[in-house]
Amino acid sequence: EVVHEHLAQLVEGWGAQHLGKTNLSCVGAVVGATYPEEMKYLRTLMPHIPFLIPGYGAQGGTAEDVKYGFIPDGTGAIVNASRSIIYASGKKDWQEAAKMATAKMAEELLGALR
Repeated sequence: EVVHEHLAQLVEGWGAQHLGKTNLSCVGAVVGATYPEEMKYLRTLMPHIPFLIPGYGAQGGTAEDVKYGFIPDGTGAIVNASRSIIYASGKKDWQEAAKMATAKMAEELLGALR
């Protein structure tokens, strides 16, 4: 058993004591976007645990990568993108560029979950 498997089993065990109406726990796990196969496996070990998924966008994670962090109903994950949105433009149009980058991210995620 490798460390991440052991930790996943611990987290799922802790979370099982705190399931909400959605069958998700208030205990979460951080799972990087740039390791989609590991994320897919960790989701099987932690079906009740919400995932915070950093690494989308500038760090190389894609919508196809992070889709494995969601549960079948399309919930269970929060995907974080910072640089790709905050620094979408270094010009005066930064607000519009950030808005467009956010909309593009949402569209990509929804497309991957369909």
